[in-house]
Amino acid sequence: MTINFKNIDYLKSGNDVQKKAYRLLTDYQITTLLDAYDPIVVGTIPIQLDVGGSDIDIILCVNDFDALEEMLSLNFRLQRPADRVIVLPFHD
Repeated sequence: MTINFKNIDYLKSGNDVQKKAYRLLTDYQITTLLDAYDPIVVGTIPIQLDVGGSDIDIILCVNDFDALEEMLSLNFRLQRPADRVIVLPFHD
């Protein structure tokens, strides 16, 4: 079976961590808010290699970082530790 990583629906039928990730992403409308940036969940959680403390990584296709940062600032608590890296902490 091939997984379409561009659609997070595969997470809702995965392991417990994937199901929790799906709930967080949908409850907080994260992928909906990021939809214009073609979000893809990457890292250890999508491929079931997560360990305790693993986080949800989302990559985006961004042309205007200022617009993205403004949208994120309006909708989430924003931390920016380095250029071109935006970190948004979500806690359940």
